[in-house]
Amino acid sequence: MLIGTWNLAGRWSMDHARVIEDADCDIWLLTDVPSRASVTGYHQHLSAGRHGPSAHWSGVLSRLAATPVRHGSTTATVLSIADLVIASTVLPWPEPHEDEPWEGDSHAERYAAALAETGDLLRGHIPIWGGTWNQPLMGNIIGYSRQAQDALEAFLVRHDLQVPTRDLIGRQRQYTTDHVAVPASWTVLASGKVEVDPALSPYDLFCVEATPTSRDD
Repeated sequence: MLIGTWNLAGRWSMDHARVIEDADCDIWLLTDVPSRASVTGYHQHLSAGRHGPSAHWSGVLSRLAATPVRHGSTTATVLSIADLVIASTVLPWPEPHEDEPWEGDSHAERYAAALAETGDLLRGHIPIWGGTWNQPLMGNIIGYSRQAQDALEAFLVRHDLQVPTRDLIGRQRQYTTDHVAVPASWTVLASGKVEVDPALSPYDLFCVEATPTSRDD
């Protein structure tokens, strides 16, 4: 299974669609997705909440038909395929944004609230989770939060997830803040970055190939 994530930054064109088609992922965990976005060959679902006047917080593209999962998050897109739950989410920025929905007086509180909400979405299923987490998991975290990093790492342990994107470099030469997580028992075959034209998005896209087999197989 090939899983991709890309922050579209509210932009869309036929060139965006071609980039997605060329990467050939089975599942896309997208963020800041324009309402007009559409890619042939994929079932598309968007978050209930909007980020700005013409984009949704998140979206999921799936080659297989998927069932939307009812939930209370305005920023998440959650689907189920058999015993899998697939979730694309945005986690809080270090600095508050005017339209963000998370509660809390500090970044640590907002991040904890967002993780608690995400945990409710994933619990009881085999999760594939990704999107814009606004936090590197390695290296230089200037501009980010050690508290948020610690909370995110603890969350991943609790939910038995691995993050193959953690050691990939983002556009700003720090480790990426856009991630894909899969069950820790799965075998990761490959992970990598696809550099895209900055005119399309200020963010590159990231892909993970994984298969639902244990490491002992």
